[in-house]
Amino acid sequence: MADIVQDSLSALSDALVERTRRAQPLVARIEVEGRPTRSGTLWRTDVVVAAEQAFAHVEEAKVVLGDGSSFAAHLAGRDPGTNVVALKLDGTPDRGPFEAAEPHPGALALAFGADDAGVSVRLGVIHSVGPAWYSRAGGASIGGSFST
Repeated sequence: MADIVQDSLSALSDALVERTRRAQPLVARIEVEGRPTRSGTLWRTDVVVAAEQAFAHVEEAKVVLGDGSSFAAHLAGRDPGTNVVALKLDGTPDRGPFEAAEPHPGALALAFGADDAGVSVRLGVIHSVGPAWYSRAGGASIGGSFST
């Protein structure tokens, strides 16, 4: 019985390592002179999205993706209502194929971030998935919640 549990845990661990490896090129470390490093996500071929509140009064940044590629970026747009900022990259990274799964309550989820050491990852469980909602600032958002 112990061997079966060990084999299952090893298989889960290997799958998480592989998912992390495949997602790494989508994780962005965003550097702005005089500010702490922040995380973002390569959302489209040449657009990184991040939390808008962390980039007040920012017009330009350096973006380093999880695969080590580096790009100058400039502000493409911001929506304080949903707390999203978009940075357009001066270049086109090779993000490779990656398909996200549909969220379901109880499913495992990986949350990625970036810091000076590289890509960081946390494992959590999707708590619930629900209808669209409105933020405190009045912006429309997709529903759902995540807990670690």
